[in-house]
Amino acid sequence: DDFYDVLVIDTDVPGLSGLELVQRARKITNRRRTPIVMLSAGDYETQAWRAGVDAFLRTPEQTNELPATVARLLREGSRHG
Repeated sequence: DDFYDVLVIDTDVPGLSGLELVQRARKITNRRRTPIVMLSAGDYETQAWRAGVDAFLRTPEQTNELPATVARLLREGSRHG
């Protein structure tokens, strides 16, 4: 199995909804604790939190916050699992 420190997912994933990808990741035992950041230019924040993200950033306005958000999540770990 591959190990990822953090997942950064856009809502616009080719062939799959980013929200669906988050839901699938949360169902995989070794991914439940992996912090997930969702990026979106659309109005998906409520759905993203429900799907199980640890952070939501609106693009392009909050893109510059990505490095600090990832660093914080790596320090804290996921709230899921």
